[in-house]
Amino acid sequence: MARAGLAGLQSWEPTTRKWGQAHSQARNAILNVFLSAGPEFCRLEHNSVKPYITDDGEKIETELELIIDRTKILSHGRPVIDEFLQKLNVMKATADAEGIKTLFHKYTDVSEYFEKKVRPEVLRRAMPRRQFVQVNTVIHDEGVEGKEKIELREYPATAEGMIQSFVDRDYC
Repeated sequence: MARAGLAGLQSWEPTTRKWGQAHSQARNAILNVFLSAGPEFCRLEHNSVKPYITDDGEKIETELELIIDRTKILSHGRPVIDEFLQKLNVMKATADAEGIKTLFHKYTDVSEYFEKKVRPEVLRRAMPRRQFVQVNTVIHDEGVEGKEKIELREYPATAEGMIQSFVDRDYC
């Protein structure tokens, strides 16, 4: 969830300072709850690396690392998550919309450090969304001894592969 909280920064828009996806905002809140437990449990570090140039010409000298001490999940992580969820549940049960808004704003407001240092690194490392392309089965009459032959057609996980899959199913 902590890593997903970092990745969720992709859906945060700096010009409007708003989140594009509620789930990304919630995951980021969980990351910030973990970070509030202290650096002995969860911390972000910018580490120096051997400088290199990216494909788009950007020079990279540091990389971001999220560190969580697994041995402290029960002693540090669980209590802060318990407290956060308990507050959230009480506010929800008492219809304290303003309290929930304030609590969520506290944990999802993107600081200057996250905006200027962390988010660019997250965007730089973002992978394109995976595409799941449906395979097709094709029946051929020229099987052995007059029996039909069944062929499984697979396609690459690209936009072209997806289009070809639909074309082969006669949906176009």
